[in-house]
Amino acid sequence: MKLWLVKRTDRDQIDFEEYKAVVVRAENANDAARIVCEERKLRGFRKDQSNATVERITVDGKRGVILAEFTGA
Repeated sequence: MKLWLVKRTDRDQIDFEEYKAVVVRAENANDAARIVCEERKLRGFRKDQSNATVERITVDGKRGVILAEFTGA
């Protein structure tokens, strides 16, 4: 299993109570998108995956934050 970052591509359309991004454990990128968009049906992600992008998270890389999502009122 690998870790994947699934993010919305329509970030200017995100409303309150919708997901912006999700970290998922899956075998591959297609499976990660399927988990978020089809199986879990996370609010804001389209079932056809047209507003989702998937990026593999590895342990290699620079020290720092992997994901921080903040929405102010």
